[in-house]
Amino acid sequence: SAWLASKGPNQLNYITVQCEFGYSGTKRFFCKETCEGENILIGTTKDRDENGRFSIRYEGRNIFSSDFLYVSITDLKPSDSGQYRCRSDTWKGILYNHFNLTVIEVSIILCKCQILNKLNASLSTLKVAASFLTLMQTESVRKHQSAKSSDISQQIVQLQLCSYCEI
Repeated sequence: SAWLASKGPNQLNYITVQCEFGYSGTKRFFCKETCEGENILIGTTKDRDENGRFSIRYEGRNIFSSDFLYVSITDLKPSDSGQYRCRSDTWKGILYNHFNLTVIEVSIILCKCQILNKLNASLSTLKVAASFLTLMQTESVRKHQSAKSSDISQQIVQLQLCSYCEI
């Protein structure tokens, strides 16, 4: 899966991703790119662990349900962009889940002018997980008071995309 996280006014500054494993693991890893050497951000047998801005939380389930490993990064930076792996060492072997993360810096102007142009084509594939940017919404409604209501709602949907999106 792919994740897009944006930094800027009214933005979330962390991300948590759920990795699912069909078998219970004894050792857990959170890695960037490959699970070797310096790319191992966390490697532990604990259910919870952290290393600086990176943390994991393991949730073991019963034999009929998948186990979950939640991995988090705080204080996101554009340099955090890349492929990440969750790894679980199980009795069945080594299991992996991976996701791609893109972190971009945004300002309100950049968000309105550039990010929306890139994301508009994918509007139907985005799930918005944030609240409105109230200041921009109020300004937009004030500017478009004489516009049709569909124009205003389209503007509000676009403003939501500036907050936090999952692709």
